[in-house]
Amino acid sequence: MNDSKAIHMRVIAVIPARGGSKRLPRKNIQPLLGRPILDYSIAAGLASRHVGAGNVYVSTDDAEIAEIAIECGANVIERPPELARDDVWTEPVIQHAVEFVERDGKLIDIVVWMNACAPEVQAPDIDHAVERLIQENLREVFAVDENLCSTSIVRAVRREALFQGRLSVKCAVMILPYIDIHYQEDLTRAEDRLRLRQAGLAGKA
Repeated sequence: MNDSKAIHMRVIAVIPARGGSKRLPRKNIQPLLGRPILDYSIAAGLASRHVGAGNVYVSTDDAEIAEIAIECGANVIERPPELARDDVWTEPVIQHAVEFVERDGKLIDIVVWMNACAPEVQAPDIDHAVERLIQENLREVFAVDENLCSTSIVRAVRREALFQGRLSVKCAVMILPYIDIHYQEDLTRAEDRLRLRQAGLAGKA
């Protein structure tokens, strides 16, 4: 794409990662091939051409998750207790993160909302979403799985769309057939797939 369209835009990634997972306890920091799961999403954001170092934020209510996020290179946003309950939708969590970051007085243009438990995600996935958003003048670009069901693995959103209080009409999807980890069996499958990916890359080296 023509990077001149994005050069003056402020793009951040926000990864919600609360501590109260029930289906797979502590799932956001479960070890996966020697790394906490959360590290994979952080690394993808840091490697993105449109996000990059200093612009990846983890929203959490958990001290251990916060410590790991910082070690992995992310900034941490302390999530208030009222936004860490089971019945809270993700949108207000992302809105809180955006308003927290904007305390420096500079508005954010694009937010990349990422899942903490999708370790197959890569920087080009993020860049593709952001570039479609800009090139096609969309309000949202979000990931769907192979069955075309919406996921929260990557969702690039213009700031005004995040706060509009209704569904966007100018949006597009991108197919990311990645595992969103909720259970132990998901973790095992993701580990097998990442091993295959790494073996494929090693074979091309």
